[in-house]
Amino acid sequence: MRSKTIINSKGEPQATRIEIPIKGAGGALGMQAVTKLTALISGLKNKKNRV
Repeated sequence: MRSKTIINSKGEPQATRIEIPIKGAGGALGMQAVTKLTALISGLKNKKNRV
């Protein structure tokens, strides 16, 4: 897993990019799990921004 924070011109964090490489014999089930995990993380971030 790799994480990268994108910073704007003021030096403040603007966005975070998370990469989860899919390697090995994970197959369709592994890809589905990663997709659901990514959606869950995005949902939490969206919820945090609304508060």
